[in-house]
Amino acid sequence: MLLAKLRRQCALSLPKATRCQKNQEQQGRCPRLCSSHSGATSGETKQSDEARGHDEFTQKTADEKAKEEQRTKDDDEDEAIRSRVLSASLQFVPAYGWTRAAVEAGTETLGYPTVTSGIVKNADIDLVHFHVGSSNKALETAMKAEREDSKGTPLKIGPFVRRNVEKRLRMNGPYINRWSEALVIQANPQYAPQSLELSLKLMDSIWHYAGCQSTDMNWYTKRLTLLAIYKSSELAMMNDKSDDFKETWEFLDRRLADHKSLTDLIVSPEDVAKVVGAVGTVLQSVIGLKR
Repeated sequence: MLLAKLRRQCALSLPKATRCQKNQEQQGRCPRLCSSHSGATSGETKQSDEARGHDEFTQKTADEKAKEEQRTKDDDEDEAIRSRVLSASLQFVPAYGWTRAAVEAGTETLGYPTVTSGIVKNADIDLVHFHVGSSNKALETAMKAEREDSKGTPLKIGPFVRRNVEKRLRMNGPYINRWSEALVIQANPQYAPQSLELSLKLMDSIWHYAGCQSTDMNWYTKRLTLLAIYKSSELAMMNDKSDDFKETWEFLDRRLADHKSLTDLIVSPEDVAKVVGAVGTVLQSVIGLKR
């Protein structure tokens, strides 16, 4: 009993670390030191996991960025090929119409296999909108150059508008025998919103380069009025058999002269006859396309 008591006293008189080591020897572990050692190991492991996670995240982000850049590059290349195919296909529209056949013929002229024509998903509207969009862009480039050539001298708005409306209408000339079909295609409810947007952007562009600074309701009135004049002239042009579309330009001059209101755009019997005849041609195209 006394020996046991002395041993206990001796044990209590030992430094804490020594007692801990002794307990470790007796019990096979030292809670305090083991806890400290375990904490250090756990911290190192956590840091290692965080570093590895950061590296994985960084690598994943880099991979995703590389894939996105590659997708963008592929999309750009596809769009470039698509534009070349559509551009080459327009020359076949007079013969084949706004059709897949025209696209396939255009594809072959570029030396691509026929299957490449599949890059144009909807041959009819894609061809029409490509022509309209590229023609609008060409006109905008020409108007910008004309304005720059004026070197700050104010342009006469009336003659500028008249001149550039004719320029744009002439761009439809090579496809005039197929233009009724183009109007029907654009009128399709699925394509009508984008077709109208292209037309309104054209009106915006013409007025902008003409120097129109309107910010009130006149902004809308001028654009809608010019759109009505343009579209009625477009219809008249479809039914024009005169040399160099002489009658269409006379029709345009009359419309610009009496553009005070939209109801005045068509006034003379001969003008009515021209537009009605063109509408009839469009209706015939509608019937033909539905068959």
